[in-house]
Amino acid sequence: MALYRDLTGKIRVVISRDELMDLLQNWREKSETKQLIAKLNAERCQWIDKLVAEYGPRRK
Repeated sequence: MALYRDLTGKIRVVISRDELMDLLQNWREKSETKQLIAKLNAERCQWIDKLVAEYGPRRK
């Protein structure tokens, strides 16, 4: 990973694909991430159940 300041003064970060994949894998393995995903999935399921109850099942 490299940090530098461009000509406009903004800080830029350059990261390789392998570094990004490693960081993403580490993030996915964290217990906090797994808890967050479970929480968001439960909220999503509740939202879908609410919509189905309000509007009925999807019709084709």
